[in-house]
Amino acid sequence: MNTPTTETIYEQLGISKEVWAFGQKTEEKLKERFEEFDRNAEYNQLKVIHAMQENRVSEGCFNYVSGYGYNDQGRDTLEDVYASVFHTEAALVRPQITCGTHALALALAANLRPGDTLLSPVGKPYDTLEEVIGIRPEYNHFGTMHILNSKKGTYFIADTLINRHPDTDTLIDIAKLSVKAVRFFNQEPVMAMLSYSNFGSDTEGSPAKVHEAINYMHNEYPELAIDGEMQVKFALNNALRDEKYPFTRLKGKEVNTLVFPNLSSANATYQLIQNMSETEVIGPIQMGLNKPIHFTDIESSVRDIVNITAIACIDAIVDKKKKQC
Repeated sequence: MNTPTTETIYEQLGISKEVWAFGQKTEEKLKERFEEFDRNAEYNQLKVIHAMQENRVSEGCFNYVSGYGYNDQGRDTLEDVYASVFHTEAALVRPQITCGTHALALALAANLRPGDTLLSPVGKPYDTLEEVIGIRPEYNHFGTMHILNSKKGTYFIADTLINRHPDTDTLIDIAKLSVKAVRFFNQEPVMAMLSYSNFGSDTEGSPAKVHEAINYMHNEYPELAIDGEMQVKFALNNALRDEKYPFTRLKGKEVNTLVFPNLSSANATYQLIQNMSETEVIGPIQMGLNKPIHFTDIESSVRDIVNITAIACIDAIVDKKKKQC
């Protein structure tokens, strides 16, 4: 009796020769990648076996232990194995830790004491960590700001990293957070909310959202120097702005704070200025998180990290003093 070939079996299952040949060709192209997966798996298995030998895992480690778990040989040894595998000082491996968010909250609560700050030098925390940290109760959103130290002056721009397509409520929070952030640096904000249109000349899309945010800020903060929506040239040229739009709250004032209508424009602007001029750029500076936690851009320079570290330390000191009051 002849043993059917693999190709014949596939054909009996209704899979044509062309599809089978295509599958074989694809598998052959992926052969090197699959072999790399196998090599990595084997390496990691050997690493775990070595860690188990190093920490003397024995039959007794698998015995059932009831009660509170004190002197639990199996649990303690398992944690030593994890520490060896991941090259850490210690490890905490417990079935009571239900998910990654729970683990992050536990780690932060155990390590961050009052007056401490967390600095992430490899970019902003991912979404789950943001949820653990939380947003200050008076806001519904958080954002980031960059400071531009130029020959013309110092400018604060937001939101440069967080909110991709902010709606009106988000823009309002960004504006309020920017006011607080600028005052944190002992400056009084003179704020322009930017767009490609000026003061309601376009009533649709992002200009309309900015215009609505301005209306809210005018009603709620009548003493605040803020206006918009406006183009950059009118924001930064007060003589031109005062001549063309003499009714603004910014009349006779030099703008030092720029709130952009979306993430693309804000992020591109600070990077463009940073790479095309000698302007010093400091940031990102987080605004609105519940804890003094700061992060840097990916591929930040040593100077960038030093600047953010200094800001993080000041933020932690201020936060601690507020809690003592």
